[in-house]
Amino acid sequence: NAVGVALAFGAACAGGLRWALLQLLEFKDPQSKSVMVTLYRFTPASLISVLPLVLMIEADKLYSSTFWRHKKDLYDAILLCSFGGLFAFALVVVEVKLVRLTSALTMSVFGQIKEVVQIFLAMMLFGENLTFKSGVGIAVSILASIYYRYVITSRKEAASLIKNKSEEEINLMADEDIDNQIEMIAADS
Repeated sequence: NAVGVALAFGAACAGGLRWALLQLLEFKDPQSKSVMVTLYRFTPASLISVLPLVLMIEADKLYSSTFWRHKKDLYDAILLCSFGGLFAFALVVVEVKLVRLTSALTMSVFGQIKEVVQIFLAMMLFGENLTFKSGVGIAVSILASIYYRYVITSRKEAASLIKNKSEEEINLMADEDIDNQIEMIAADS
């Protein structure tokens, strides 16, 4: 389904953009070091960006639902939504802290790994079939995650060799600059 693919691709892009903007906000604004301040600032924008799609796709189902007629169904829906909301809030707090500890790119890679795990769980628990295209997509995601881990490990090793540079400065350097710095250190030794 082309609409589903477009929505999934858009969600992946928006997720990566969200973490990149969060990281940028933390560098520019000292008050954003607090998780609650950060959430206070970007949660309204998240709601405004998602609400039109939710209303467009789910409004008919919402109005025809039985929980408007039966109070027990309404209370059950409120309880389930509250539990899901608290769980989602806790997850976002953890994700914001992870962006601070790592980077926006790391969170994007973890997001792709999460998608792969969800596909495997759907196959095991709900009997979903794995198509050839899905298999290729999973293989690409896994290989990209392995390559990302290799690059991060290489940069950390380079950081330990290069003197007077922080890990953040090394992350901003181009690969050839890192190689030149390592060659200069090896020549001095």
